[in-house]
Amino acid sequence: MTIALAEATSNEVIYEIMKLLIVKVKLYADKFLATIPKAREKAISTANQVFSHVVKGESKKAAESARVHLELVKDKLKDVISEGIA
Repeated sequence: MTIALAEATSNEVIYEIMKLLIVKVKLYADKFLATIPKAREKAISTANQVFSHVVKGESKKAAESARVHLELVKDKLKDVISEGIA
């Protein structure tokens, strides 16, 4: 879904950045989702909200949902990555 949204922008830079980001996130996804039991449900729920708003053409709601989703993932993933480095 994320790659499809990036591709839909018709912006090659955004598309390429998202591909790289997805690869990095996948490296830590299992640990991220296993470490925080409710994180999986919340991450999927907020991602689905973004997609739903985009499909409906609700750009402001999509942007707000994307912000919420990215903040959730960023904060939790940062914790997991720092634990892996230590």
